[in-house]
Amino acid sequence: MLSGIIHGNGIGPILFVMYINKLAETLSKAGEAVRLFADGLKMYARMSSYVDVMQNASDRSVNWADL
Repeated sequence: MLSGIIHGNGIGPILFVMYINKLAETLSKAGEAVRLFADGLKMYARMSSYVDVMQNASDRSVNWADL
C-alpha cells in the first residue's frame, strides 16, 4: 500500500482523523467552507466565478494528496 490508512488496528481511527483534518485545513485556507461528518467531507463556497473557486479548491486538494 502506497498511501491511506491501514484498517483493523487500534491506531487507525486516530490516523484517519489526522488525515482528514489536514485536508479540511488545506481547503479552508483556500477560502472554502468545510464540514466534516463521520468519514466524509463536504465543501461549499459562495462563488462569483464557478471555475476559479472550484479550480483553486481542486488544485489545493491535489497538492495536499501529493504530500
